[in-house]
Amino acid sequence: MRYKNLYDGIDVVYYGNQRQVQYDFIVQPGASFENIRMKFDGVKELSVNESGDLILGIHDGDLVQRRPFIYQVVDGSTIQIEGEFHLIDESIVQFLVKDYDETIPLVIDPVIEYSKIYGGTGGEVAYGIEVDDSGNVYLTGVTSWFDFPT
Repeated sequence: MRYKNLYDGIDVVYYGNQRQVQYDFIVQPGASFENIRMKFDGVKELSVNESGDLILGIHDGDLVQRRPFIYQVVDGSTIQIEGEFHLIDESIVQFLVKDYDETIPLVIDPVIEYSKIYGGTGGEVAYGIEVDDSGNVYLTGVTSWFDFPT
């Protein structure tokens, strides 16, 4: 799904890729990546770890957005551009991007780590979890939650 001009001269594209949710910011020539600001409501803590991943502390654990892959396509070749997440305050994030060619589109491509939180009104204990080659998740354990998803 593509949203044109979410910011002036910047589109955002959402898609799935190998069981991961991804979104790309496409910065058109003449537009400024500095206009991209993301606010996260309901996050207990926001941080960037040593690997450059954005960590969103939520009620039941952490949601991780991997360090963005930032690039430009020049003469058919993908050229990686140095950049990272930057915290403006406790709930707002933007990107810092090093030298790049402002006359061609710039793509900022972070990855949201796939996850699912199970829980509810009853008690539950997980004994094991596996993911097969098709991406199916197998969870073993016990629960007193009568409507636990099956």
